[in-house]
Amino acid sequence: MRRAGVFTHFRGVKVPDSLASLGFRERRNFHVSAYGPVALTQPTVLVPRRSLGCAALRSRTTVAFHCHGRPLVSIAACPLPLDRACECSFAIVVNGAETPWVCNDARTEMPAVKGKSTSQEQSETLFRSPRTVLSAKSLAIVGASERGRWPAQIYQNLKTHGYAGRIYLVNPRQKEIFGERAYPSLRDLPETVEHATVIVPAAGVAGVLEDAEAAGVATATIYSGAMGDGEDPESKKRGAWLKEFLDHSRLRISGPNCMGYFSYRERLFAYPNGDLCQVPAGPVGLVFQSGGNLQFFMQVAADRGLRFSYGISTGNEPDIGLEDFLNYVVDDPETRQIVMFIEGIRRPQAFMAAAGKALAAGKPIIAIKTGKSHAGQEAALSHTGAIAGDYAAYLAMCDCYGIVNCQNMDDMVETTLAFQ
Repeated sequence: MRRAGVFTHFRGVKVPDSLASLGFRERRNFHVSAYGPVALTQPTVLVPRRSLGCAALRSRTTVAFHCHGRPLVSIAACPLPLDRACECSFAIVVNGAETPWVCNDARTEMPAVKGKSTSQEQSETLFRSPRTVLSAKSLAIVGASERGRWPAQIYQNLKTHGYAGRIYLVNPRQKEIFGERAYPSLRDLPETVEHATVIVPAAGVAGVLEDAEAAGVATATIYSGAMGDGEDPESKKRGAWLKEFLDHSRLRISGPNCMGYFSYRERLFAYPNGDLCQVPAGPVGLVFQSGGNLQFFMQVAADRGLRFSYGISTGNEPDIGLEDFLNYVVDDPETRQIVMFIEGIRRPQAFMAAAGKALAAGKPIIAIKTGKSHAGQEAALSHTGAIAGDYAAYLAMCDCYGIVNCQNMDDMVETTLAFQ
């Protein structure tokens, strides 16, 4: 067998605008040579020099990339998404026989931060941790009420289904709720909670966040809409205030305009649905930019036998976003599949880094992306303020990172079941 075969030379290709918009560079040239480490300093697209059909490539040859000893990509023509220099090598497997190769285009590797791995550096620079959102050891329900459906349901979820953390109820107009003491504000709690669920009208959100900042709360989930989404001038003003607040605050925000989340192993059910709390924990992590579609998907999928590790609605994402939750569930050892409902990707480099980690870990991402049509783009913009982006660029990214793109929710359920 000729080891070099048709893959002896690789060349960079003119990157189309759709890929360039995701951060890929143009015209890189490579030559496959003897095995050894090489440092690449920018995102790279590698393709076979000689054109072969996809079917022929998939049936005969696999190119497996590795990053610091971990598999990065395992398809024949693919990107190498690196934001900094990194030692990389790849192997070609022909009819089951593996031959190691590397790109012979070495660069000087950028110095690493002493005492930190590349993955640690990447997490600190690209991602915002939602740990205290999804696994808080103590929390406050701000806007707690026996009459308000959402706060009442969330309180019952936590009390009924075994949440082990401490729960505090906050409402300045009541002294007792569900037989428990109610506190006027987050500043008045007997301890600093890790997380605050903020279920108050949009006009009251600013005051609650200022209280949370002063009290040392780590994270808050804002459920209210009209915080920058839509065309209402008051909503725009609140959105601008929130952006300015986040620029100077240590508080991390999930939402606004979301429906909360389910953390199944932690028994932290901060979503206003009681039935879905009864579903046993499982391996499927859900990250949706639409809280209503999350609930619909989970109900249908649970009836078909799917079980979940997390069910997350992300909302408008001025701070913690889709990319951060994706990264979190990729790192979760109990999550083996990831399902996403995407309206817009606000931080493409972070999203691609998390998707690359999922591919390396062998965790399939199954997704629906809205915004294919002009009407879909307008709907996404009015719903969460997300800019849908170039749909062709999204599809190109799916091809590069092995993301399975579905056309509708039924297809997504069936595809997720197929990966079980």
